[in-house]
Amino acid sequence: MAGVTRKSEGEVHSSHRRASRLALSKFKYMKFGRWTGRIAVAVGITLLPVGAQLNAWAVERTSLVRSGSPAEATAGFVMAGEGESLLAPGSDPALRVTVDGDLASASHIAVLVPGVDTTANQFDLPPEIAGAKGTAMDWWRTMPGWARSLRQAAAEAVPGGLEDVAVVAWLGYQTPVGVAGASLSAMKQGSANLVAFDQFLKMERPDADITWVCHSYGSLVCASALVETDPDALVLLGSPGVGVGEASDLATPAPVWAGETGQDLIGLTRLMGVFGGSFGVLPSSDRFGALPLPCDPEDGHSGYFRPGSAQVRSMAAIVMGTPDPLAGGGVSI
Repeated sequence: MAGVTRKSEGEVHSSHRRASRLALSKFKYMKFGRWTGRIAVAVGITLLPVGAQLNAWAVERTSLVRSGSPAEATAGFVMAGEGESLLAPGSDPALRVTVDGDLASASHIAVLVPGVDTTANQFDLPPEIAGAKGTAMDWWRTMPGWARSLRQAAAEAVPGGLEDVAVVAWLGYQTPVGVAGASLSAMKQGSANLVAFDQFLKMERPDADITWVCHSYGSLVCASALVETDPDALVLLGSPGVGVGEASDLATPAPVWAGETGQDLIGLTRLMGVFGGSFGVLPSSDRFGALPLPCDPEDGHSGYFRPGSAQVRSMAAIVMGTPDPLAGGGVSI
C-alpha cells in the first residue's frame, strides 16, 4: 500500500530500542506498586504474537476489508430512536449498536469504536448498579455511558448542542477477550462492519458530519476501515498504534487527533518491540504527527469519557466542529 514501507533490519532494531526506552521511562516515573509493574510487563509480553501479526498487517491492510455493493453492506442496519437498536432484526446477539440522541436530525454524529473486553452486557446495565462482576462501575465507563458523557459535553460546548448531536455506541464486532485474544481476525470483522455502518450513515444522513472516536484496539479497527471509507474526523484514544509510522500514512484526508491520559499504561506495549513485534508508532507521540488531544493526567485507560475531563471536552469540540488549532493543544475547550 502507498505510504507503507519496509524498514531495514538495522532501522527496525533501532526503532525497537527507542520504543522500549520510552515505555520504561514512562513506567519509571509513574507511581505504581511492584505488583502493578509485574502485571504491566506481563501484558506487554502477552501481546508479542499480536505485534508480530500487526507488522504483516501494516503492509497488507487492503486485504482485510471486504468488498461488496453498498446495498449489501448496509442491509444489516436500520434507523431507530434513542436507545433502540440500529441493528437489523436477526443480527448477532453479541453485537449492540445504539444511539444517544436523534440520529435522524442531528447535524453531528459521533461513532464510538471500542477495544478488547467490550461486551453486550454493558448495554443492559442500569448506570446506578454494580458492574457485571459485582465490582463498582462508574456509569461513564460503559459504552452507553461513553455516549451519554460525550453528548452532555457537546451540549456544554455549544449552545443547543444537545439537540444537534447524536452519539452512537457501536459494538459492531466481537471484540477480543483480553489482550491475549487480540488478533487480525477480530480486526478484519470489525473493520468490514464499520465500513458497512459508515456507508449506512452516509446513505441515511448525507449532510451530517461523522466523527469516529476509536479506543485502544478499536483504533486498529478504524485504521483498517479507512481503506474503503472516510469519516470527517478521526480521534484515537489510548491507542497502541495503528500499523503506520505517521498520521499522514493513514488512508484518509480527515484530520486525525490522538491522545493518551497520564495514567494510561498502553505505552507499555512498546515493550513488544524488544522481541520483534510492534503496533507501529504510538499515535499520541509527537513523532506520529497527529493533532494533540488534551487529556487529564489523573485518568487511566478506561477514563477517557469521565465527565468534565479535558479529553471528553476536547472530543466534544471536535464532534461539534469547533476545534481551535491554536488553543488547548489543538482543541478549543
